Amino acid sequence: MQEQIYEGEGKLIIRVTGGNGAFPIENAVVNVSGRNDSDQGNGIIYSLRTDQSGLTETVVLPAPSGSLSLSPGAGVQPYSVYDITVSKNGYLDSETAGVQIFDGITAIQNFDMIPLQARQSGNRTNDSLPYHMGENTQLKEIDETDL
Repeated sequence: MQEQIYEGEGKLIIRVTGGNGAFPIENAVVNVSGRNDSDQGNGIIYSLRTDQSGLTETVVLPAPSGSLSLSPGAGVQPYSVYDITVSKNGYLDSETAGVQIFDGITAIQNFDMIPLQARQSGNRTNDSLPYHMGENTQLKEIDETDL
């Protein structure tokens, strides 16, 4: 792809929560990195912390002119691309690659953090049941004496 000159700018807010969005996570470290394209640079552009609502401040990022969105097939992507990492003590690190930023648009990127304790204890609902060799694995009807 040909190198672009970013004449526009878009905005980005990151929301960090836990418990499937049930509660905000304060003081998470959020890094926004550019890709090696023109004005974006390469490496960390912003290093932010979330507030008590789990939100970062709004950051302004270079983006191609919005007029590129009006000409499909022009051979130039109408957005810039960034990578975001989030970390917080007691949680698994999280990353999203390829966040698209459009000129004149405020993007909100959500992260739902997984506590380390839940991951280590195996209490996640999608974990498989342990297999016990030699046991009869057929289902049986239960009656009141089994309870």
